[in-house]
Amino acid sequence: METLIDGLIAAAPELAPRLAEHYADYDELLGYIFFSYDVVAQAVALHRGSDEDRVRLAAMLALMEQAWAEEGVSHVDAETVAVIALSFLESLDREALQALRPMLGPEMGRAADRYYLPQPPPTLGRRGAMLLRRIFPGFPKKA
Repeated sequence: METLIDGLIAAAPELAPRLAEHYADYDELLGYIFFSYDVVAQAVALHRGSDEDRVRLAAMLALMEQAWAEEGVSHVDAETVAVIALSFLESLDREALQALRPMLGPEMGRAADRYYLPQPPPTLGRRGAMLLRRIFPGFPKKA
């Protein structure tokens, strides 16, 4: 987790005073709280900023994606991935998450799509209608 946070601070130095304040408040790193409030706020601010800010945001998101993809392979543990999913992605409001979705990598993007972004309702489709007709003769009832 510390390696990820060091990388995030390198990409967005504005997080350094927020991290210092976090340590002053809690005497330790509580990743869930730091990501839910501070990292989310910084990500939203960078997205609303200049093109240069969005490049820095892309670097932050890439670091989180890399950590997620490396779970169990290197220094990354399951808690780090849980913090990214449950604290970062879940703490973004729907509008912010939809705005950031094109910038997310494959792992974070799949999680956002599956758990946090609205999905279109399933359609019956041709094959489904054929199956229903076999199960329920006369489906759909013709008027």
